[in-house]
Amino acid sequence: MMDFTQSRRGKVLLAVGYLLLGLLFLFWPGASVRVLSRVAGICLLVYGLLRLFFGWRLRRRDLDGYRSQFFLGLTFAALGVFCLANPEAVASFLPFLLGLILLLDAVGKVQRAFELRRLGFPRWWAVLIAALVLLVVGAALLFNPFGAVKAAMVFFGVCLLADGAADLAFALLFR
Repeated sequence: MMDFTQSRRGKVLLAVGYLLLGLLFLFWPGASVRVLSRVAGICLLVYGLLRLFFGWRLRRRDLDGYRSQFFLGLTFAALGVFCLANPEAVASFLPFLLGLILLLDAVGKVQRAFELRRLGFPRWWAVLIAALVLLVVGAALLFNPFGAVKAAMVFFGVCLLADGAADLAFALLFR
């Protein structure tokens, strides 16, 4: 049985990071997109590196799920490096990028939900519902990124708050 408590602290820290970033986007949407691109780049890079680390730990213990952790880690780290290297370019397609990030995160949560189901956790479906909601919101942002970056930033802030709250609930409920 996979021991989720090993990485519980990391999941709580990531959830708090999502919540803080969501509040930043929600209350200061008019802030410089260049600065937010760099902050997002740093967060994506750190998140990607953490996912790579979690995948490495899972692989060392011969536990399932390390491939998805490596995939997510590489994807998020590459997005982070791109955001740091090209903040002006990010501003032009930030809403699209934010939708893509939500979709990737939702895919990881769907995989996590089915892993919990396989392991016999009784509330695995709650994680699946949260993942499906994020999937719909990410797709809506990806295919209808609003006209203004400011509106997209507020929308993404709300999405990050919901995602962070779901991750925090997951980390606290499944001890």
